[in-house]
Amino acid sequence: MIKKWRKYKITISIILSIIILITIAFLMLKKTAKDNFYKELLNVNLPKDSTILIEKNTQDSFHGDGEYYTEIQLTKDGARTFIDNTTKTNKWESLPLPIDFSLIVYGGYYKGTNYDVGNLSKNIPKNIKNGFYYVEDRYAKKYPKEKNTNIN
Repeated sequence: MIKKWRKYKITISIILSIIILITIAFLMLKKTAKDNFYKELLNVNLPKDSTILIEKNTQDSFHGDGEYYTEIQLTKDGARTFIDNTTKTNKWESLPLPIDFSLIVYGGYYKGTNYDVGNLSKNIPKNIKNGFYYVEDRYAKKYPKEKNTNIN
């Protein structure tokens, strides 16, 4: 009877160990996938000590229309690291936005034309004076021969 009980305990221990290892592997893969997502999205790694405060995605339509909105909190050291990393990529630009991007993001009146974006930019503050922005032209990435650098 004791041998049977001991065999049963060993079997249970092995099963529990496997479950724990699978859970740990899943959590690590999930974290790695999220880190890779932001690396792909921002073209720069997020600092390890950053925190995702808000994350909203309305891009699940057929064409991927919608917006992806996230707020990421950086520590003081994390902000320095992030700024250093963005300047190394040569893809991030300093604010303020150029007029053509500003019209796309916020709308406005320019050269006799009113650009109305509705509620599109409701989550993007207008009064930011210092910072960086990154724009990825997915169309130009997909069709490099048809790239048009004039967005007006």
